[in-house]
Amino acid sequence: MPFFSLFIMTLCFPYNTCTVKFLPTFTPNDFLFEQHADKGKDKWEIYAWAIRDIMSKTGNLEKNDQQYREKLRYETELGFLKKGLKDEKKPLLLDGPKESYSPDKKDSTE
Repeated sequence: MPFFSLFIMTLCFPYNTCTVKFLPTFTPNDFLFEQHADKGKDKWEIYAWAIRDIMSKTGNLEKNDQQYREKLRYETELGFLKKGLKDEKKPLLLDGPKESYSPDKKDSTE
């Protein structure tokens, strides 16, 4: 966003407030993992679900279960992203280089 546009929009809202809620430290235990075993296969998935649930309930926020690929497609259609999804079958996270990196080698993509 250009600076001048941002400056004008900032001046349109001269008074802003922010509410900060401090939550107690959440330490997962075996009871959590047993009671909510249907929320994920691994312990980290259950823990992530619990934290997301606490944050959404505390902040009165609606959960969005939309996949990242769908969000990218939506933003591309709206014109927020310059690059579209060229290949739908291409994974979002690539496996990394097949050969080891050497600083002496030139990258073939340059």
